[in-house]
Amino acid sequence: MATIVVVIPILLLAWFLAPYALPVFRWRYMNFEDMAKKLNLPAAQLQQQFEVTMYYHPRNPTDPCPWQIMGMDPPWDSIDSKRDDESSTMVRCTLISDRDGEPPSKFFLGSGNYKDCFWKGKVWRFPPGTFNKSKFHPVLVYGASDWEKASFTDSEVLYSEVQNRGTKVWTNDDKDTDDGQPVTLQ
Repeated sequence: MATIVVVIPILLLAWFLAPYALPVFRWRYMNFEDMAKKLNLPAAQLQQQFEVTMYYHPRNPTDPCPWQIMGMDPPWDSIDSKRDDESSTMVRCTLISDRDGEPPSKFFLGSGNYKDCFWKGKVWRFPPGTFNKSKFHPVLVYGASDWEKASFTDSEVLYSEVQNRGTKVWTNDDKDTDDGQPVTLQ
């Protein structure tokens, strides 16, 4: 009897704490074969992991898609020739964790100055609307264990480019995408 009283609460606690340390969302919802059939896409395309550089830049305090893709390796159009060339385009997206299926928390993002706005890591990319997320922007699932802030130097360079003071000029996809959010950036 004492074993049941002790073991059951420990198992329940482990069940609720697991998403903080383990990729529970990926295990439960990212069955690539089933998703490929449902989305009518090749499973290999869905399984492809990308190295990305992301920019956290919300358009307003309640923006459902505050993240923008600044770089993706391999490039998106190399995976499927029907895809758009996204080089030099900041592509707005929905970013969720492989642990709990939620976006990074504000606490995780830091102070919000430009040094805290650039991130790098590995992601899986899914079409808009996947996992019941934004129907207007791609959905990226990031590997929480591979996710890190860009270095101070990289952040300086990227921020300079975003402000069009660098050698690279970025096109912002906000002007072309209507998802109910204002297109003016903060």
